[in-house]
Amino acid sequence: MSSMKPESPVQGGEQLTADQERRQEIARAAQRLEAFLQTLNPDDMARQSACEGWTVADVVGHLVERGGPIPDQIERGLAGDLSPTPGISTEPPVSEDQFRLDLDRSAVALRHELGDRLLEELARQNREFDRVLSLVQPGDWEKLCYHRLRPETVRAKTDIRIAELAMHEWDIHWAFDKDAALAEDSLPGLVSASGRAVRRAFRPDPARTRPVRYRFDLSGPAATTVDVVLAPEGAGFEIAASPQPDVVFNSSAATYAMVIFGRLKLDHAIESGRVTTGSDAQLVSAFIAAFVGG
Repeated sequence: MSSMKPESPVQGGEQLTADQERRQEIARAAQRLEAFLQTLNPDDMARQSACEGWTVADVVGHLVERGGPIPDQIERGLAGDLSPTPGISTEPPVSEDQFRLDLDRSAVALRHELGDRLLEELARQNREFDRVLSLVQPGDWEKLCYHRLRPETVRAKTDIRIAELAMHEWDIHWAFDKDAALAEDSLPGLVSASGRAVRRAFRPDPARTRPVRYRFDLSGPAATTVDVVLAPEGAGFEIAASPQPDVVFNSSAATYAMVIFGRLKLDHAIESGRVTTGSDAQLVSAFIAAFVGG
């Protein structure tokens, strides 16, 4: 077993998505997306999505490519096996930017490879997720699973899928409705899973002389507080933390998710009133400048 510290989706706080609800949340999102995709024709699938450079079909290819190994990794983890899924790359990415480029290429390549079988493969994969999650018992959520950087818990693996389905469902709907909203029942999972997006959205910066704690005070469905802590080594993430923040942003959980997952620029959200803050303008500007996405 690896001695590296396991990846944890949340530090110092609560889980917004109860473990027993994770399977149902993934199933609902998967069924909703499959039903919508079945209504689309080839021209619809070729439309530009909200993901820069990706068509609707490319987004589906990305979902299939990213989700493919996860059920096997969870099933292996449940059995105490931390070995990788055969056939997947075990080399860590050279950089976050290279990782993003590799994602772009692999999504398009898989979409071309699958062709007319794209939606069939997504449906098959969704069924496999549901089968494997039906095996998870209450005491299994902290069991570790393979990841090429460090082991991840079963809970973290399911959070990945929740976030991927919820955000990319929005990306696809955006192609047909520029006023599309995130599915309300996906918000608890998106907020819980946003720690990964936070860590990928900010690069290390030795010019930061001390950690700065930015608190998002979220309202509406999935109301909670989320802290993003920018330090020289990168970004940390905590839910319902107790330390005093340096900056406070107020928004809905949906707006927070759109900002942190890179679909809405924070400065635009502030200008439009979707995010409010009375905090130090210089620290707010530093957060906006440091956010590069991932």
